[in-house]
Amino acid sequence: MSLKQLLGLGKFPIEEAEILRKIAEANNAKQEFVEFSSGKEKVKIHLRQMSLDNLMKGYDDYYIAH
Repeated sequence: MSLKQLLGLGKFPIEEAEILRKIAEANNAKQEFVEFSSGKEKVKIHLRQMSLDNLMKGYDDYYIAH
């Protein structure tokens, strides 16, 4: 199962790298939520303050934004 599917973003036109970037930015800004929208659909994700350094350990180069 992909990250998009796990977060309920399967139908959204967004890449996984962009999802991770938005989550990391929100986490760094100490925001409680990050919201994704596409048309009338919205998904709001509640964030807990955590270190994302080891979240995708070994996949760093795969998710580098281009």
